[in-house]
Order: sequence, then structure tokens, then C-alpha cells
Amino acid sequence: MRRIGSALLIGGLVAIPLYCLTGCFGSPKPLNPSENSKSKSTPIEAGRIQFEGWSLVPPKSWTVIDFRKEDWKRSVENAISAHPKSKNLRRQAEGSKQTGLVKLLAADTRGASDRGFSSMNAIVEQANPDVTLNSFAEASQVGLQSAVQNKQALKGEKLKLPSGPGVRYRWSIAGASFTTYLLLHEGKAFTFTFAAVPGQEKAVFETSRQVMHSVRFDDETRDRS
Repeated sequence: MRRIGSALLIGGLVAIPLYCLTGCFGSPKPLNPSENSKSKSTPIEAGRIQFEGWSLVPPKSWTVIDFRKEDWKRSVENAISAHPKSKNLRRQAEGSKQTGLVKLLAADTRGASDRGFSSMNAIVEQANPDVTLNSFAEASQVGLQSAVQNKQALKGEKLKLPSGPGVRYRWSIAGASFTTYLLLHEGKAFTFTFAAVPGQEKAVFETSRQVMHSVRFDDETRDRS
């Protein structure tokens, strides 16, 4: 469990846009009231990316960095060239790659401004046999609170997603809003973190819901890859 908790800690930090990695940590806001987890959001399907045993559809029009590809750095440089205010993507991508945990990084480089840019990442880690979704969420919550130096207790929201049960955390640091989703499937722990710069909170939260509704595991994606 300690390993999984640290994985979330690293994943949460590298998902934070670089404007917030310079020491602007504050007290996260309490979790907003639960929404209906049986949302009628239509899953987005175009552009599905297949990984080993799972797949998802990243946010439409966002720059996607797939670290399995040898030319992932070229994708970063192309995005920065087209959108200079997203220059911190280079450092964020390199940091994500170095962790060895981040499988996918996506950034709203088109919407980049002096405040930074919204982003998401996905990390996958092998879980111990005795780990349950509840114990994964409890350990991850400790990691989150440690990462953001939060004195307030975070509360997870249980969800029913097309891929199965999950837990969601919503939190904030110095004006930036974050949404973290936790899934557990066949011995693997999945952590998806979405970071929204000020002014994009609602849009990025809706994007996170769409992306999470697109997540499928191997038995559901075998015929789609």
C-alpha cells in the first residue's frame, strides 16, 4: 500500500501545471457535494488509445503525449512551437517520463495562457493481491493530503463508471482545481488526475467525466483496438 500511495502522490504532482510547482501550495477546498454518479454524459469515442489491457479517449483537441512512442519529445516541441505559452509542457513531460509511472499525459496547449494550461495524466501500477478499491482510496487519500499539506480531511466520492466502480476526489491548490479518479482492475491500480487552471474549472471537470466514461478494460476493448 505504501507503494501505491506514493504513486498517487507522484502522479498528482506531475499533473499539476508548472505554474503551481513553484511553491504555490495552499489549503485545498472541501469536496463539493456529490453529483449523480449515474450521469447521462455521452462517452467520447473518436481517437481511442489502446494500452496493454485498457484504453481511453483523451480530451478532444488536447496535445497527447504517449510515452511509449519514441518521438514523444517531437510531439511536445511541436505543441510548444504552435502555442508558445505552453512552454512548460517540456518540463512537465520530462518529469512525467522520469517517474516511470505516467503512461499518458495530455495538455490543453491551445488554451495555454500566462496562468499555465490545464492537463491530465494517467498512471498504472501493479497492486498487491490484498488491495481493494477502498484500501487503495484510503492510502491514496493520505498521499494527497501529504502532497498538498492539507489540514482538512478529504472525502472520496464513490462512482459507478462504465469500466466499473471508482472513487473520485476533488481538491484545489492556490486557485488551481484538481480531480483525481481511482480504479482497480485485475490487480492493477489506475490513477487519473485532471488539473484545471483558473477559469477552466467547469470545462475541465466535464472533460474529466467524459474521459472517465470512455475508459474500457481489455475484455471491452479487444474488438475495438
